[in-house]
Amino acid sequence: MEKKSRKQHFILVHGACHGAWSWYKLTTLLTSAGHRVTALDLSASGVDPIRFQDVHTFVKYSQPLMDVMASLPPEEKVILVGHSLGGVNLALAMDSFPEKVLVAVFLTAFMPDSSSPPSHVLNMYLKRVPSENFVDTQFSCDPAAENPVTSMFFGPKFLSEKLYQLSPLEHFILVHGACHGAWSWYKLTTLLTSAGHRVTALDLSASGVDPIRFQDVDTFAKYSQPLMDVMASLPPEEKVILVGHSLGGVNLALAMDSFPEKVLVAVFLTAFMPDSSFPPSHVLNMYLKRVPSENFVDTQFSCDPASENPVTSMFFGPKFLSEKLYRLSPLEDLTLAKTLIRISSMFVEDLSKAPNFSAKRYGSVSRVFIVCTEDQGIPEHFQLWMIDNYPVNEVKVIKGSDHMTIAVG
Repeated sequence: MEKKSRKQHFILVHGACHGAWSWYKLTTLLTSAGHRVTALDLSASGVDPIRFQDVHTFVKYSQPLMDVMASLPPEEKVILVGHSLGGVNLALAMDSFPEKVLVAVFLTAFMPDSSSPPSHVLNMYLKRVPSENFVDTQFSCDPAAENPVTSMFFGPKFLSEKLYQLSPLEHFILVHGACHGAWSWYKLTTLLTSAGHRVTALDLSASGVDPIRFQDVDTFAKYSQPLMDVMASLPPEEKVILVGHSLGGVNLALAMDSFPEKVLVAVFLTAFMPDSSFPPSHVLNMYLKRVPSENFVDTQFSCDPASENPVTSMFFGPKFLSEKLYRLSPLEDLTLAKTLIRISSMFVEDLSKAPNFSAKRYGSVSRVFIVCTEDQGIPEHFQLWMIDNYPVNEVKVIKGSDHMTIAVG
C-alpha cells in the first residue's frame, strides 16, 4: 500500500517592496497538493494597512510573521520559506521560535550568520555588488528623524532587468462592474504596466466607450461579449489572470466556465461570485434579499415589461456613488465616475434562466477573493457569505477600503 505523503504547513515570507501576492503561483501549487499555506504581508507591504513611515525598526516590519509564529500550537512545526530580504525575517523567526520550525528554506535570500550582527550579510552585499546594479531604484532617508530609516522603492528598470528578466510577465484582464467601464481601472492599469505586465482593461457592451446602446443589450451573454471575444482570441498556450470587480465577478464566472484552460487564476475583487449549485442569478438574488433596498439610495431602476426580453436597467445616482461606492476614495475619482458612468443592469431576469456554471469547468479554476472591509456597496458581511457559500483557494483582506479600492490604486 502506497504511503500517504504528509501534509505540511508552509509559511511564505516575501522580499522587499513585495507582498504575499508574489507567492500566488507557489501558493496555488502547494494548496492544490493539500498543504496548508500562510502567505503573509509584512508590515507596510502588500495590502497591510500600516504606512511605511510608521515602520522604523526591523522588528516592527517583521511583526506579522512573529504574530503568526506565536499563534502556532505548541506541537506544530512549520516550513518557513523566505525570498530575498525575507531571509532575514526568517532568521529572526528561527531565533525566536526554533522549536516551531521544521526546516527553513532560503530562496535566493539573504542568510545571516551567527558570528556577526544581522546587518553584516546586507553590508557585504552592498560592498560586493556595485551600486549601479540598483539601476533606477529610489532611496531616501530623513536624517532628522528620531530613528532614520533608508527607504527603498524598486524602479521599473530594476524590476525588469534585475529581478524579473527571465520571468514570464503576466497578462491581466480587468473586468469592471455595473455602470462603469475600463476607465475605472486606470490606476491599477498604470501600476501593472509599470511593472512590465500586459493589461487588457476592456469595456463590456454598452459600457465605457463601447458604441453599443444599452437598449440593444438584452442578455448577459451580449453584455459579456467583449470579454468572451478577448478570451477566444488568446493563443492556445496562454493563461491569463482574470480580475473582476463588483458585478464583473459574474462575467468572470462566465469566462471561466467557457475557457477554464485559459485562466491561470481568477480574482474576485469585492465581486459577486456565483456558485455551481444554483443558477447564476442566485448570488444576485441573495444580495437583494440580504441587503436592504434602501442601500441603493438614489439609484434609478427601470423595466419595460412589454419588451420581448425584459431587462431591469440600473443607473447609479450621485448619492449612491458618494455614500456607498466612493465613500473613502479620492474626490477626483468620484467626479470621474459621475462623468463617465452609463446605464447598466444586473441582468437578473436573464441569468435566472441560464444553466448553472459547471463544477468541472468553472469550479476547476483557482479563485482568490479580496475582501474590502469598508465596502458599503457590497457590504463585508455579504462578501463573507459568498466565500462561505463557495469557498475559494485564497482570501485576502484590504482593511479600510471602500467598494472602489480599484480607484484608490
